[in-house]
Order: sequence, then structure tokens, then C-alpha cells
Amino acid sequence: MLGIQQPRSTPSSTKWSHWWIWTSSTARTACGGDRVYPFRSFRDAGGIVAAGSNAPVDVPSPQPFVNTAAGLIRADLLPANPLSKDENGEIMVVAVNAEEALELDDILAAYTVNGAIAMGQQDLTGSLEPGERADLIMIDTDIEAPSQNLETIWDIAETKFPLTVFDGEIIHDAR
Repeated sequence: MLGIQQPRSTPSSTKWSHWWIWTSSTARTACGGDRVYPFRSFRDAGGIVAAGSNAPVDVPSPQPFVNTAAGLIRADLLPANPLSKDENGEIMVVAVNAEEALELDDILAAYTVNGAIAMGQQDLTGSLEPGERADLIMIDTDIEAPSQNLETIWDIAETKFPLTVFDGEIIHDAR
């Protein structure tokens, strides 16, 4: 069983509808809000969770670490009134089925080894093993520490990758 999902879709899919769907228990139940994107249940049932970015549909850039943070917290900070033009208006946390959030190791696997499995490429890529292509990035921050604290999870979204290696060749180096 293989499920492919963009972790950012969970909060961003509520951006324009949260004010009536996610804040109204009646609407939330009618729309299946308590069952949306059941990542943890799917994994616990033996499913393989793979992840993607959905770029450029949701946003122009893949934003892997924004997606990672979204998958960990299953929430977003959105305007309390989505029709307001006031950039400094009231903000509310909109959570979507938060008990289905995954751990950092699950999300990293979803983007790496599980993504390779989804593409049938697990013998070539997805992990660093002898005989596989050397595809990797170097990141500029420790993402393990912020993932353990609700106050700092969104710090992960600011992570940059100054080095990218694809098939053993450096294709991006901003160190």
C-alpha cells in the first residue's frame, strides 16, 4: 500500500475555507475534516508514505522544508478573516487532523527512500548505499532539535541547502 501526499496540502488546502469548515464542528464533520490526510493511520496500517511538493500548483517553489514543518505540525498560521486585506490582522492557528502528524524520521523517509519506492527506483536512489547513485543535500541547520518543540517547528521552514549532489556530481554549491 503506497500513499503519496504533499504535506503542505494539509494546511494550505484550508487557506480559503478554514473560516467556515475548520472552525465549525458541524461543517468539519460533514466535510470529513476529522479524517483528512490520515498519514499516521496509513503508516501504522503498514502503508508506505511518500511525499512530494506539488510545485508549481500550490506554490512556485518545491519548499521541501516548509512541507516538512507542515507535515510535523499539521497546522498553519492563517488570517482569522481570509477576506481581510490587513497584513497585520488577527492570525489563527488552523490545525487539520493533528493527531495524524508524523515524526521527522517519517517525513524524511517520505521524501527520500519512500519516494524512490514510489517511483520503483529504490535500487538506484533514495538512500546512501553502495551501488546507488549519490543524491544528497547538505543543510545549513539542525532540523532535529526544532522538530521536538511546537514553538520552533516552523523554524525548519527556513532551512537552506547550500550543497546539492546528484548522481555523485556537485550540481549546486553555495557554501
